[in-house]
Amino acid sequence: MLMIAIALFAICALGLCAMGAKYCFGPVPADYHLKIMGLSKSDLTPQQITVFSAIYRVMGAGFFGLAIALASLSFFAVSLDMMWAKLTVLIVGLVAGIPALRITYSIHEKTGVETPWKPAAAIVIILILAFILSVL
Repeated sequence: MLMIAIALFAICALGLCAMGAKYCFGPVPADYHLKIMGLSKSDLTPQQITVFSAIYRVMGAGFFGLAIALASLSFFAVSLDMMWAKLTVLIVGLVAGIPALRITYSIHEKTGVETPWKPAAAIVIILILAFILSVL
């Protein structure tokens, strides 16, 4: 079960890398942000695009950092069946994942615009499943 858990933690890390890539290398601002604001990209000033770019790049780097931490703990400590590492991966993942899920879902519900709540939900669910499997 531990090897399956580590594989699932790795999938979570890959999902976080995908989100990091989206915000580090993707369009600024994202289409769904423009829809929520009721704007087109041509409505934004260069200064506003600069601010969005800075926020996106920092957020993307945070996703990459979280992915590296999760993968490192999984491969080097969870693989040794260390409970502190399993709990750390779970807690850090939930501290980041639950607000991301709750907020993106809430905005989706309020606006009807598709936000990235589904990837956030998938990562949180896989994270919890991996933790459960790691302790069995």
